[in-house]
Amino acid sequence: MSNLVPTEAKKKIAIEYWMRVATVWTLLLIGTTVTAFFISLPTYVLVNDQVDAYRESAEEASQKIAVFESAAGVLVQASQQGKAVVDEAALEPLSKYILIFDSLQSPGLRITEVNISRASQGFEAMEINGTAANRWVLAEFRDRLLDQSEVETVDFPISNLAKDKDILFSMTVTIKKPTP
Repeated sequence: MSNLVPTEAKKKIAIEYWMRVATVWTLLLIGTTVTAFFISLPTYVLVNDQVDAYRESAEEASQKIAVFESAAGVLVQASQQGKAVVDEAALEPLSKYILIFDSLQSPGLRITEVNISRASQGFEAMEINGTAANRWVLAEFRDRLLDQSEVETVDFPISNLAKDKDILFSMTVTIKKPTP
């Protein structure tokens, strides 16, 4: 029967057949694409919203970390200052020794300068400078210093005794180390 159809008609029928096949496949492809788009759209929106939420959360966390790090620095500094204050309060006051030196002055002796420096435990040597009316007043001052329970040694250079009157002196006083 296909022999009865003219060749021109066969060509038109073949072209029409393949057009219909291509149209059906194109419509199926378009339908599948649209269906896949509408099926994946909620997932895309959900994932996109979650990514935005996590990004915002990460930015907030970064800001909080920056605030915490600056606060941690301030806390460390405050802690160090507090420790320094507590350590300083535990040390003996310098005024105690200045009062001792002042109380030991006699009418012929005048202390002009006291240099005191702290060590990790107690004090390093203290230097006392001043003027004395004569050698005996200066020797008595040294002896009164040695009689103090806090004083370990008094280094008194012999050059201080070179003059007889109006003696400028400089002596080094070593304080006993505190017992822990």
